[in-house]
Amino acid sequence: MMRDEKEIHNAQRVSPESGVLTRRAENHPLRRLEDEQADGHDHSSAGEISRGLLHIIMRRRKLILATVVLFLVASGLYILKATPMYLSSSKLCMERTGMLAVLNSDMMITESKNYLNTQVVLIKSTPIVAEAVSKGNLKSLKTFIGVDNLTVSLGKNLVVTVGKKDDVITVSYESPYPKDSAKVVNTIVKAYMDSHSRKRLTTSKDVLRILEREKKTREIDLQDKHQKLTDFRKRNETLAFGTQQKSIVIVRLLQLSDAVTNAEMELISVRAVYEPLVEMIEDDGNFMKLVNMRHGLPKEGPAYDEVMTIQDELVKLELQLEQLLQTCTSSHPSVKAHQNRMKRLSDRRDRKVREVATMQLESLRRDYLAALKQYDDLNKSFNLQKDLARQLNTRAAEYAMLELEIKRIERFCDVLYDKIKKINIGSDTGSMNISILEVARPTERPSSPRKARIMGISMLAGLIIAVLLAMFLEWMDYRLRSAEEVSPLLGVTVMGVLPRVVSKQIEGPIARVTELEPTSLISESFRTIRTAAFFGIPAGGKTLLVTSPEPSEGKSFVCSNLALAMAQAGHKVLLLEADLRKPVQARNFGFESEGHDLCGVLAGRCTVDEAIRSHGVEHNLDILPCVQHVHNPSELIGSCVFGDLLETLSQKYDQILIDSPPILPVADARIIASIADATILVLRAGKSSRKLSEHAVRILRGSGARILGAVMNDIRIQRSSRNYGYGYDYSYAYKADEGPAKKSPKKLEKSVNEPSRSL
Repeated sequence: MMRDEKEIHNAQRVSPESGVLTRRAENHPLRRLEDEQADGHDHSSAGEISRGLLHIIMRRRKLILATVVLFLVASGLYILKATPMYLSSSKLCMERTGMLAVLNSDMMITESKNYLNTQVVLIKSTPIVAEAVSKGNLKSLKTFIGVDNLTVSLGKNLVVTVGKKDDVITVSYESPYPKDSAKVVNTIVKAYMDSHSRKRLTTSKDVLRILEREKKTREIDLQDKHQKLTDFRKRNETLAFGTQQKSIVIVRLLQLSDAVTNAEMELISVRAVYEPLVEMIEDDGNFMKLVNMRHGLPKEGPAYDEVMTIQDELVKLELQLEQLLQTCTSSHPSVKAHQNRMKRLSDRRDRKVREVATMQLESLRRDYLAALKQYDDLNKSFNLQKDLARQLNTRAAEYAMLELEIKRIERFCDVLYDKIKKINIGSDTGSMNISILEVARPTERPSSPRKARIMGISMLAGLIIAVLLAMFLEWMDYRLRSAEEVSPLLGVTVMGVLPRVVSKQIEGPIARVTELEPTSLISESFRTIRTAAFFGIPAGGKTLLVTSPEPSEGKSFVCSNLALAMAQAGHKVLLLEADLRKPVQARNFGFESEGHDLCGVLAGRCTVDEAIRSHGVEHNLDILPCVQHVHNPSELIGSCVFGDLLETLSQKYDQILIDSPPILPVADARIIASIADATILVLRAGKSSRKLSEHAVRILRGSGARILGAVMNDIRIQRSSRNYGYGYDYSYAYKADEGPAKKSPKKLEKSVNEPSRSL
């Protein structure tokens, strides 16, 4: 900004002592804070958000600490009053074995994850739980005293989970009594194992029956062949058996005999699977038995998954129906709706099972027909080869045939015996071999409440809620809290910040702290503002208005001390008190509350020189006070006389500081702002409202005022060995029938020294 030589000279008119203080102020933390504010736009948004959140936390630290402590106390009370619970668990291992592996190793079926999930539902199902309650006498346990429906209660509280990386099912139960929890888990596991064994036993018996029947038939056939061989030897005693050389026909016959034996074994294996499935399909009531059979329904693919999903839903509906029957009769519409839904799902499941089983049956039928055809073809070839052997040597061929038949039957009986021996009804049959890895045992340490976990969660939850509450309170708080908020919100420069002070540490009025305590922190802050004002006032500008949006924000305090700071710099300064409604400057500087004043000058009752009073700051500061009460302050301020007065005074003084009323309550400040060369807006941290401050800035700009900047008053700063604080009591009110306030010197001294409110 361009300035004439006079302004530059005036800006540089600083005494040696004040120059030292100014340089000291430039290195002060408050000045560095202002420099950081000037460079704040260069910081990233993330950094600003982090600093803003940190400032909120620091301002609301008491609230946050109290909330966290409250949560910790609540969690501690919960831990003290909560009943200790003991958890017992048992682990079941699902091993992939299978009866079909006995019949044909290529028919081994890999169990899917749905199978384990189905077992979880079955363990918690009503039949298993009811069997455990009845056989295990669980009603006598202390845990279930007063429980009406033990089956439903136990099913709800029983926890059954599947391992994520293994085929291990964990069954757990929590109870206030450790022995009860262990007994409940072991009883449930035993009931499930018994139920699973019964299902596997049914399927195993079907296959075992077929194998034993075939073995019995072959043994009778073998006995008959041995008898025929014996009779043949008796009839042909002269025949040398075993000395003949085998011809090509006999070798061929032996090969065909082995082929017929293998084909017949294949046929029996397929038939052992095919015939039970046919019986199941013909019986309309045994569809779920097809699902449990290893060879009845494929255990993988969309069809099996759909059947298992329907079955799981049926089990859940059954549990819901039992719970519903506890509160409703069987004729209740909701009960009938559940029953109808279960009937529809059951029909849908049976149709799906029949459909898949029919497809499986068709596939097995084709395999059976193919095996049967292969057997018939080989048997025909074998019979033809036998006829050829008979033609070569009837008796030798007949003996060889008998011997061959005996060997074939013996081999076949051995294979059947091995297969029957491998079938272990107790463990190795069915879809899965289930074994107990861990038996539930009573625990000594309670599983809940988990003290460390609860305290940690409570602390974290309390901290999160406290921070959110603090942010909510900040969002609801429309007051300005720091200087960083001013420039982005109001669009004006922050000329300086004034720390919070306490009046009891200063002797004399706080409005003259710059004069009384020239080396204090607050005085250096005013010198910083003075420097900003010198370089901010436009060329030729001398009148400087100091105002605020609302009362009690420190405008008179700022105006008087800024005037003192400018006078200390060697400028001829006039402090003009234009607050005709509640003047305070005469009292602040110890002048009498009677005599000539600004009102008398504007009314023509006295001259300017008669009304001006001098203050002893090297005779550079004069004051034009207001000590009389008027009923038309706005008219006096808006008159041409006031404008002419400012022009006259501008020719005599280097700087004229005008202390006016607040902007929003009355129109006086707007009138003065329109004719003043520059305006300083005083804001108070923790009191000035954002919306009202924005409104005040709009009013000033609408009045044609040039806003030099804003001064942030009453800022909290960290204490150090160098700084100390002051405060003063300031209030503002307007009443039409009330004159200027009058206080005796003793009362004045008491109010100044009293730390009633900060700036």
